[in-house]
Amino acid sequence: MVANGRCGAVQTALLVLALCASAVAVRRQGNNSCPEGTQSGCQCETQCCRPGTLQFGDSPDTNKQSFCTDKPFQEQYKMRILEKVPVQINLRDYCTDTILFSSYSAPKVDKFSLVEFPCTYRASDCTLITDTIGQEECMAGFDVYTKELNCTGSTSFYEKFVSSRICSQDIERKSNDALFYDPGHEMFGSGAFGAAGVPATIGACNCNYTAAIRATTGRVIRGRTYTDKDLQTLSVGVPNGFIKEGMSTFYVEIVMGGRSTAERGSDTECICSGPADVSAACLCELGTKKIPYVYNNSFVPALTVLVSMRKGQLYYTNTFVKFNFEETRASCSGCAPDYCYGVPLAQDPDKPPTENFPEMWRRTDFNLRLKAGKVCAVPVEPPLYNPEYYCRMPQTQDEVNRCSLKVYIAWSGTDRYDTPLESSNMMFSKFTQMGVGNIASQFLASGGSMVRQVDSRISGGNDVP
Repeated sequence: MVANGRCGAVQTALLVLALCASAVAVRRQGNNSCPEGTQSGCQCETQCCRPGTLQFGDSPDTNKQSFCTDKPFQEQYKMRILEKVPVQINLRDYCTDTILFSSYSAPKVDKFSLVEFPCTYRASDCTLITDTIGQEECMAGFDVYTKELNCTGSTSFYEKFVSSRICSQDIERKSNDALFYDPGHEMFGSGAFGAAGVPATIGACNCNYTAAIRATTGRVIRGRTYTDKDLQTLSVGVPNGFIKEGMSTFYVEIVMGGRSTAERGSDTECICSGPADVSAACLCELGTKKIPYVYNNSFVPALTVLVSMRKGQLYYTNTFVKFNFEETRASCSGCAPDYCYGVPLAQDPDKPPTENFPEMWRRTDFNLRLKAGKVCAVPVEPPLYNPEYYCRMPQTQDEVNRCSLKVYIAWSGTDRYDTPLESSNMMFSKFTQMGVGNIASQFLASGGSMVRQVDSRISGGNDVP
């Protein structure tokens, strides 16, 4: 783990991955020149010389260093099995696509690895657990989470970063007018599922694009009176109604060797042109490539990333870094519709507004329908209909807990010697009905590498707000 430019050990029974061993100490002649000792054939503005070199423009004299992940490695460099390779995990803003938080890890090629971000969710209210044994377990976990792991108060990552970036009625106060709240619609009639064919919808947080429109077109927008035509001039952002109440205003991205889980590339079936786009292709991109950590005031605790390379390189057209979702069965079979994140249904002119995006996307009480479910979110406290389904807190410091943000990394393809990579056979989706704790135990028993890591460095040199 790297924090403030220094290598530090993480006190855990899990295998700790460190960047120090693979980082190459380089000096730059300045922000617009290549590192000293650049190998021939390396175009420093468009390529990384090799894993561990600084991102172009970063100075080694600052304590907020980065390690080259956002550009392809030079053509002469090819990765091999068990070599450490820097991976960047970003939390990106939906409205501006800017990086709000970055963390780096260095998993080994073809090792099924886990990077865990501790303290990313709030502790459960144990008084809401009705089962006596479950309540005692919750209270024990609460002590571990808040006292031993110090995941509470203003110093926790949840309070410093996550909590102020969840869509709610007071989002305008929290975001300084970067977003504004759009209330939902009350259900007509009575009953848990609505009546008269008009189910309730929840509120949403729409992006304020006035500054972006002015920067793009020069047109001065007063208030929020921009039109669809104005939105069509923008290529960054999400459609109105997409960031619904209880959803984080940021998504998770993994970057390595110039490839990203959020990249558009040649995938024309899942590509979004901008905030005016509500097509099926745009909603496919949002539902499969831009996954929020918080959804329905619950947490998406585990994402699996598959790195596919050819002959140790990632610049071939059939190579990628992408999220891997269970496709052989219903991906959200373990949770209710309200907790299932996936691809929203696109607008259909032959159907009424209540059956289109964003109204359908904003439905509640089991009325939400998706084109494709992708991943379940886990509530902090158990819903009445499923007392076992909630964010169980860790019982020991070393336990990989249920709702912390976790990224599993698996590999496929071939390394520089054309040796087949096999860790994809261990992917999260390959496991049968097992809890996260059991999966963690099996990783350790089988030699899979696991790491807990989060650092305090922020892209651009800012502190966590």
